[in-house]
Amino acid sequence: MPARARLVVAWLTLFVIGTDLFIVSPLLPLIAREYGVPGPAAGLSVTVFAVAYMVAAPLLGMVADRTGRRATLLTALLAFAAANALTAVSAEFAWLLISRVAAGIAAAGVTPLIYAGVGEAAYVLLQAKHRRFSVGQFVTTNPFEVRRAVMQTVRKHVHLSVFPIHQLSIEPNFFGLQ
Repeated sequence: MPARARLVVAWLTLFVIGTDLFIVSPLLPLIAREYGVPGPAAGLSVTVFAVAYMVAAPLLGMVADRTGRRATLLTALLAFAAANALTAVSAEFAWLLISRVAAGIAAAGVTPLIYAGVGEAAYVLLQAKHRRFSVGQFVTTNPFEVRRAVMQTVRKHVHLSVFPIHQLSIEPNFFGLQ
């Protein structure tokens, strides 16, 4: 699949996963009323999803390294669909929580792998762009300007990769801790 098409599919997939993650919170009063549980108990449906995601993400990353990203991603997507179908038909609150745990585990198998795939697809697209820029720079400039172009490129990438750390070091009160 071409890199641009992979990015579109990745965006759509993350949109669905993100929608599932954030759609439950506004529905908590309805969930509490439907299952006859207090509001804080209904909030567990969000908590169990998040905790399951947090625990499962590193483990599913190791699974993906061993079995392959594509197989893990497809399995996780199918599990995510099944978990959400179970959520929709859960007659008891306990089954709702179990389905939310399953959805959290499945989402943990999808999202990080999508991020990795997006990184690869974007790298392919940017690599071609930078290759054109580099060849054009070396062919059309003198050696003194080559140094300037290289330094601008390095500054651009270094700045992007360390910006949050740089901001934290400049503003000691970044988190309001003083």
